[in-house]
Amino acid sequence: MSYGEKGPPKGYSNPRDPTLGAEDVRPACQKCQSRDHWTFECTRKPGSGAAKPKGGKALSRTEMLKRGIKKKAVVAAPPKTDREAFEDELKERAAMLRQELQAEAELGNQ
Repeated sequence: MSYGEKGPPKGYSNPRDPTLGAEDVRPACQKCQSRDHWTFECTRKPGSGAAKPKGGKALSRTEMLKRGIKKKAVVAAPPKTDREAFEDELKERAAMLRQELQAEAELGNQ
């Protein structure tokens, strides 16, 4: 187990079998991002320059608001209903019929 001989801290559960999932699924230390140990086992002291986290520190939402950083809005359109899909198909067919009628009218005028 990753907890060492002491076992998990009070309130923690035992992790699932690491052989069941991919390596990326295993939790990482929150101080140094290492997957070799848990955060409470990390030997890195706060403020030390050794073993900096990968990718830097993520900003909290409050820090983002203070700095004027806006999150990108995620716009997810709901799927079309059956009625909307039917109306779209009718519009396409009507446009196709108009083009055929115009083509026939041009042939008849010549």
